[in-house]
Amino acid sequence: MTRLLDEALVEARLEAASNRLEAFEDLYEGATDRIADYRWYLSSEWLEVGIIFLLLAEIVLLGFELYRHLK
Repeated sequence: MTRLLDEALVEARLEAASNRLEAFEDLYEGATDRIADYRWYLSSEWLEVGIIFLLLAEIVLLGFELYRHLK
């Protein structure tokens, strides 16, 4: 049995399979990270618009308050 395992190069094949699985794992993680980043990019546009709207509303309210105090 030992001789057959040596001739079949089982250890080398297992090492190669392990390396391939590790490479696939890295590719999968990279792909899921890119998908997550793209989804965040799409949803962040609405977040930025909301923040700009709130900042503009604050500027308008501060302007009214300043106008009222100067009057």
